Amino acid sequence: MTPWEAAIWHVISDYKGTNHGAGLIKGLKDAADKAGVETKLGTPATELILNKEGAVVGAKAADKKGNTYTISAKAVILATGGFGDDPQKVKNWASNC
Repeated sequence: MTPWEAAIWHVISDYKGTNHGAGLIKGLKDAADKAGVETKLGTPATELILNKEGAVVGAKAADKKGNTYTISAKAVILATGGFGDDPQKVKNWASNC
């Protein structure tokens, strides 16, 4: 995007000194914190948890220190950033979409 192009839906204006994706992430984290949601940064999912119908109901994750987490949820947001660039993850995790 250049300065001469019109701002469109995916452009996030300045938010606490950042913009675009970083501004969106900061805004989402602030809203989650305000709602009492526990967030874990730098803790990538290692596995999605599926129920017997095949719906995603949680995730397993691990941080850089080796701590592991099993997280159950009513909804899971898959926000990996590079997910679409990894054919194996797309095959494993999105095969029934």
